[in-house]
Amino acid sequence: MSRRTPVSLEDKQTALAAYIKYTKCSCLNMQIEAIKNVMCFFSSLSFANADIIFIQHFPTDVYGEFEKMSEGETNVDHYQQKKILFFNVFNFIFRNGNLSSNSRAKSFIKLFLKFIKIRKENEFHDPKKVIVSIQFCIIHEPNKVPFINENGMLNFLYYFYDLKAKSTKLFWEICKSIYKLNVSHRSSLIPLKLTESVSQIMSKFFYKKDCKCLRILNIVLLMLCRLKLLNEIELDFDNFYNVTDMVYKKKVDKNNIYMFLNDLSKIWVHIIKGTSYKLEIDTIPKLLFFAAIFATYLSNKLNMIIQSGGKFEVKTKIKQKLYIIYFALVAYPIFDETGKRYAPITLQKLHYSFQDYIQKYSIEDFTIENQFVLLQYYIKSHVSLNIPISPRDKSIFEGFLEKMILYPSLSTTF
Repeated sequence: MSRRTPVSLEDKQTALAAYIKYTKCSCLNMQIEAIKNVMCFFSSLSFANADIIFIQHFPTDVYGEFEKMSEGETNVDHYQQKKILFFNVFNFIFRNGNLSSNSRAKSFIKLFLKFIKIRKENEFHDPKKVIVSIQFCIIHEPNKVPFINENGMLNFLYYFYDLKAKSTKLFWEICKSIYKLNVSHRSSLIPLKLTESVSQIMSKFFYKKDCKCLRILNIVLLMLCRLKLLNEIELDFDNFYNVTDMVYKKKVDKNNIYMFLNDLSKIWVHIIKGTSYKLEIDTIPKLLFFAAIFATYLSNKLNMIIQSGGKFEVKTKIKQKLYIIYFALVAYPIFDETGKRYAPITLQKLHYSFQDYIQKYSIEDFTIENQFVLLQYYIKSHVSLNIPISPRDKSIFEGFLEKMILYPSLSTTF
């Protein structure tokens, strides 16, 4: 295997001098050739000075052509070749992290995000190279902001729709990294653009029934929950209800239903707690819907506590969720066929999570009032879901019932 011949400092300086010279000429074609030549020369070399010179002396005329094209103008000479050139330039600038915080390099991020909103037929750009470039680009945390504001990851996904398996894995890693934006950059996010982004993602989901849209939607909304921005956007609650309902009824990607439901349940809890949404349960389907959401949420919460060794605290919000689940269990006999097909999935999951919890921790750790709330739910879950009562459960129930005579107010309710 032959070794690459080392490139001398003199050769590097000669290549850069030629680039500077020809980018100043008035001929656009010569400027383009100068760009291509210097990229070819330095593409596999790590030479920070070359990167600085490349961006500082990038020809204004060529940049102007890129700007026009990014705005959707197609009557540009050699449009296709120039578009390929743009992607090559973007990949070159961000082939490493040398320019990730450079102000001139940031202007190419804005152009890139505009370009990927416009897809033409018969275009081909290597998505793997672009993904790696984005990875270097977002080393500088503020560079994540334009990707979020411009819905960059959704647009990327549908611009490069033929991602291979390895590229797909890296794409999702980068997507999660972008939306884990540090809270210090929260003020740079634009609520109006975030509203548009969420609306676009949901529209694309309804049109394509594509689980990739759903995954991006969850990532975006979880970021908004984390940064407490959910109340600053205009979320179409009806559409989001329909999205969640489709997942719950396994109308999309049955293999990942639990992953999606876990995320959606967290988002709904934040919606109910921190937005203008008013929870009104006036139909059996709605009762079933929110029982499924809260059962998933509480099951995950219990499982985390069991693993981490924490304590399950039965506060007002938890009680409200348990009451809704309890009423769903009461209504279980009158569920339609669809309800009876899907309800057991989440309700049984919560039942067994609670069973695991009281096997590890004593029910006596709770106040008598909270024991009542928990066991009222748990007994009804046994009955409605036709789950056999274990000897341990029987012992817990009998012990609690014996104490009921000491609490007349509870005994009349139970």
